[in-house]
Amino acid sequence: MNLIDKIQNAFCKKKLECKRYFDKENKTIDFPSMTANASILDVNAEISAKLGQIKTNSKVCVPDNISERLVLLDQNQYNIANAINSLPRHKRDDKIEEYINILLEMHELISKKEDNYHSKNISTTSGDNTSQNGINLKKYLDNRHFKSTALPDDLTINPGYVIWPVALLTRTTYIHKAQSQLIKLLTDCGWKLLVVIGDCGKNSNIKDQVGFINGIKKIIESQNISFESNAIARISDYYEQEDASEDKNLIPNVTGTKILKSFHNISEGLVWNKFDSLIKKNYDDPKKTLINNRSVLNNIQPLLTWALVATIVKESKLKAIVIAGEDEQEQWDYVTNNHTNNNLGVIYIHELKKEGDKTMDQEDLLIRNPAEMHSKLQVGNMAEWLYTHFVELPKFTTKSKPAFCKISDDNCKQYNDNCIDCLFKTGKHFHDTHFDKSGFVDTVYPLSNPAN
Repeated sequence: MNLIDKIQNAFCKKKLECKRYFDKENKTIDFPSMTANASILDVNAEISAKLGQIKTNSKVCVPDNISERLVLLDQNQYNIANAINSLPRHKRDDKIEEYINILLEMHELISKKEDNYHSKNISTTSGDNTSQNGINLKKYLDNRHFKSTALPDDLTINPGYVIWPVALLTRTTYIHKAQSQLIKLLTDCGWKLLVVIGDCGKNSNIKDQVGFINGIKKIIESQNISFESNAIARISDYYEQEDASEDKNLIPNVTGTKILKSFHNISEGLVWNKFDSLIKKNYDDPKKTLINNRSVLNNIQPLLTWALVATIVKESKLKAIVIAGEDEQEQWDYVTNNHTNNNLGVIYIHELKKEGDKTMDQEDLLIRNPAEMHSKLQVGNMAEWLYTHFVELPKFTTKSKPAFCKISDDNCKQYNDNCIDCLFKTGKHFHDTHFDKSGFVDTVYPLSNPAN
């Protein structure tokens, strides 16, 4: 980068384009885009020379035996690029060197094509590669106060489906983005994604189903999560599966008749008052009134979903994990305790609460810009919720302390690098003067914004 370019870069305050370069589905890596993006950084001569090692002028095919390693590195560089963008220009040096080293390791990994290749350049991916260690992931989630039901201790043993039930809304939300962070960690452990779009109830036929489903697909792709062409389907698609076409259905042997049988078995043992309390959860009175006035079909959508999931577990003969909200734990406890024979586990993202300790409806969650996010950090548990899902979950992979946190490393040791306990639970250091809330918002907003 010449002097004029540096001056122009400083004047324009360019930021890195946060993107992923490895296409896992097509097994290619886009080195030209990587090099072009990194070239906007004002790096020292030594790092510039290293960056010059990348000479590739076209996308490169990647051998199968190293693709999983690239997924991890690609996730690391993406998260660190976000961290760099949140820092003042004069404080970027350490993170820039770390970022460049990850790009170089990706390049060297492809160049060597060695099965036993391990990084010696950066600490964020050294050691026992804990992102692939299912026992460590389970402990990590437990220590960050993620509730779960019937979850195996080792999340890498016999992985089956990770099932993501999604109600059809007018738009994707921050909660969908948070759930995708958790799904990413599970798919890295070998779980196969299924997305179930709940298209039941009033106005489902006039909502932009194609637009919403494309929005969900965009969120999945932004996490570089692999999924098959039939992985995203509507509840109605499953219920319409014919018995005569069992092997050609979305999931082999999962037919409409078998799902209806599960529906009968689950609903037969469930009294109405219990079901009514399950679907109203911890909502405030206005939301409960709205539920009372909804159509029966709309209100039984959870029951239709439970029946589908129970059938998938039974017919696939695979273990499954459902991604749900913390406020749905009582619902899924009922299903796992009675209808899935210990083959279904559930992980719950944290419940987002507003004043009065009531659940915030995801349709009410509207943050239009970073300034608005900053102003809402004091609403309910918003700050902790955002930090947990968009900083602490990715940290399992990056092992990197966020750049906007300047709280003493001694505190990190005291809390065993558990930022949730340090900032919000025991330590309550979120309001510490050494914690840069503006930098936090600048990092989290692009990660959490469902439009990205």
